[in-house]
Amino acid sequence: MMAAYFVPLAVQKRVIGVVQAATADPRGIPSAVREVFDLLATPFALAIENAWHPQAQTSQAANACKGPDPPDPEGTPEGPEYNVARLAHDIKNAMTTISTFMQLLPEKWDDLHFRTTFYPITSEATHQVNHLISALLDCSKTLQMRRVAVDIRKLVTHLVASKAPLADQRGLLLKTRFSLTSTLTRIDETAISEALTNLLNNALEATPDAGVITIRLENMVLPAGRPAIKLEIQDSGPGIDKEMQATLFEPYTTSKTGDQIATGTGLGLYIAQRHIQAHGGLIEVEDAKASGALFRVILPVERRGA
Repeated sequence: MMAAYFVPLAVQKRVIGVVQAATADPRGIPSAVREVFDLLATPFALAIENAWHPQAQTSQAANACKGPDPPDPEGTPEGPEYNVARLAHDIKNAMTTISTFMQLLPEKWDDLHFRTTFYPITSEATHQVNHLISALLDCSKTLQMRRVAVDIRKLVTHLVASKAPLADQRGLLLKTRFSLTSTLTRIDETAISEALTNLLNNALEATPDAGVITIRLENMVLPAGRPAIKLEIQDSGPGIDKEMQATLFEPYTTSKTGDQIATGTGLGLYIAQRHIQAHGGLIEVEDAKASGALFRVILPVERRGA
């Protein structure tokens, strides 16, 4: 007699499939296996839904995320269809790893080597699927700003402090130079925090061990006389060439190389730009004077009702 355990894969209360584990062991399916199946059911369902129906599920995202189609030397346009296919391909690769693990799990559960080597890989693949889907949803959603009075100095200080443990591990120096005379402005704190976090993460990834990242924050006056806040994040990495700078804020564009490519979606800077522009601000990149890249964010100050 064979014992079996079924877990439905549901998206928005609609069942799109079933995951099954079966064994001839008279003791049945181990409880630990059932718990893993239950844990992974939701990310499985989301990943499969997006991979099976990329056009239907991501048409809004494709429209929101598409930028000018870059010229292709081979003559093949890389428009939103290409981007959706690329995203689906990344999800499929991660799902292959997860699927292989799940198929082997019932018979290999008692194999310590299997659990200790394959489980972390599968966990990372699950995280990658969730990351891809979250980025896609962030890209497609309509921005609705909820502005409240925020002390921008405290916000940036908190974000920099949150990166300090990672910087310490790699011997990086985080230098802050704040010269603000006025710090309160009305912003959507979640959106601006996400945008600045993306910039800090990029600086950390671009800077070699024992390098320096400088964060500058100051008041400025725009040409029309409106007060603004200027934030600059300068890394000491290899910099970004001029050609890449011109397209860096387009969706699915990344300056990462090597192993770093697997950690990104090519949407972080695009989403950051959307958040900044929704506040009437500007984000730009240029070569730093000494070395590395310098990202600059300019936010008009809004104090109405603050």
